Amino acid sequence: MQGTPVLVTNSLDVNRGGMTKAVLLRANKLADHYDQVYILTFTYQQRYHQIINELYNNNELDPRVKVLNMFEDLKPKKKFKLFNKISNKHDKGLLRIKDKEKSKPTYRYYRNGIYVKYERYDDQNILNFIDNMNESRHRVSREEYNSYGQLVRKRHVDLHSNKPRLDRYFDDNGKAYLTIWVNPVTQEGQRTVLMNGKPKEFKTPGGLKKNWLKKKTKQINNPILILDNKKHFQKALKIDNCKRIFVIHNSHLRKPYTNINKVKKVYHDLFENLNKQDQVVFLTEKQKNDAEQIYGENNNFHVIPHPVNHSNMNYLDEKVEYDPHSVVAIARLHPVKRMDEALRAFRKVVDEIPDAKFMIYGKGELEGELKSLINELGLDENVSLCGYTNKPLKEYQKAACSILTSDFEGFGLVVLESLSVGTPVVSYNTKYGPDDIIRDEVDGMVVEQGDKDALAQGIIELMTDSSKRELFSENAKEVHSRFSEEKYINGWINLIDSFDEFQNNE
Repeated sequence: MQGTPVLVTNSLDVNRGGMTKAVLLRANKLADHYDQVYILTFTYQQRYHQIINELYNNNELDPRVKVLNMFEDLKPKKKFKLFNKISNKHDKGLLRIKDKEKSKPTYRYYRNGIYVKYERYDDQNILNFIDNMNESRHRVSREEYNSYGQLVRKRHVDLHSNKPRLDRYFDDNGKAYLTIWVNPVTQEGQRTVLMNGKPKEFKTPGGLKKNWLKKKTKQINNPILILDNKKHFQKALKIDNCKRIFVIHNSHLRKPYTNINKVKKVYHDLFENLNKQDQVVFLTEKQKNDAEQIYGENNNFHVIPHPVNHSNMNYLDEKVEYDPHSVVAIARLHPVKRMDEALRAFRKVVDEIPDAKFMIYGKGELEGELKSLINELGLDENVSLCGYTNKPLKEYQKAACSILTSDFEGFGLVVLESLSVGTPVVSYNTKYGPDDIIRDEVDGMVVEQGDKDALAQGIIELMTDSSKRELFSENAKEVHSRFSEEKYINGWINLIDSFDEFQNNE
């Protein structure tokens, strides 16, 4: 009996990271080979339908792939009235004042001199949310609306912390079907009550997620769960009689991420509790080898690297010429990406090449700190924080090289993307990925972790030695055959179909 691939992940989005890209690519490729492919997601998204429709309409998600979201699936199935726009009409007796400082339509409302609510609309003039205030001007709740103008969630706010303490989720007729208590300090979900059908209570949202996942797998013919997020591993391990593939997207090692004996608890629990039908997919041979040094050789361990995604090449301009004095990095602005070290290394580059430019694409919590560091290092004229880009290959095309300075990676998809357009990479020897993808002194350079001098020297060489850069660029394009989509999909098909062979041999 043919298996049904069921990809389990937190969420899908239009602006997405490496894991979401990997899930979409795998689902699209598997849809060519299996009668049905599912993606199951757990995260509440206010504009969920808008996101999924955009992915389908932009051909980023194959229409044969069926997406199920827990919050949407748990809603009672009732017809609803669609609203193209929410009218700006408001209750009589309310004074409305537009906030002219906001780029999107935003209004404050007053009743007899008291501030009672705050409304924000999107660019299409569809209501986004309403904040309700008490007489002391404290926010007491927020009402969130979907792209059809329907109330989907109401967040009741703790007056001391101004953080949510209770979330209520609404069906298409405005009736609450789910309630989740929230710790106002940690923002972690607590007691969860499902009121759709026979009421049921869970200690945490995790219990609801496990219950929903178990229910869905029973409704799908011969499901094979493919789990991409370590947060779901424990839930899946507790579901009986289910075939599972666990994909390791990140380092399984604890800080400092270099000692193979220091394994994160979630991965230790996984590796110690595999049954015969469970399979684990690593993205690199080195990570698989490190795991086997601790847990022994295992026929359940497999390596299927990410491929070069050719659909991303469609928007490239072959006439673009690279800037020989430009370097690029695409990364979350997060401590583990060590962009501070990248900046300190680049200071050394500018000392030798004063007009060198460093373009950093990404968003994150460290944006303010990085701006301060750029100023402190005197790099305001040389470094740009460019925000998020949904066309990374185009940015790699323009640069002499790209760099990666992470403390750890699972694969380093950015390295693959850079090489795919002929842009060499200078990278720390991070576990895992760079030295599996980059061929040192062939299509890039791999330097020791934390060696900012070597990182800077590699950048300088590629900026000043055009012959070396051109040679590396030509060699880099061999990544298309080394990490081909054909090898990738064959690896996945062989693994999924091996479950049938296992059953036949029992």
